[in-house]
Amino acid sequence: MARDTSFKDYILGDVLAFLGKLRAKAMFGGYGNFVALIAAGELFTKANPELKAKYCALGCHPFSYSKKDGSLAEM
Repeated sequence: MARDTSFKDYILGDVLAFLGKLRAKAMFGGYGNFVALIAAGELFTKANPELKAKYCALGCHPFSYSKKDGSLAEM
């Protein structure tokens, strides 16, 4: 089944276009690069503790996934 790239194309081509030409590779069932991940129709960015606190105050949540051992990890 073909992966829907429309949200990825929108994020890279419109939202983050001011950063220049960005590429993303398939990963975690979504797309990612070294600063962001697009998964389940959402954009997740890396954040230092200060920015993470601001994101949480705005109602945002971190990307998390289950490791092979069953434990939960966050980006």
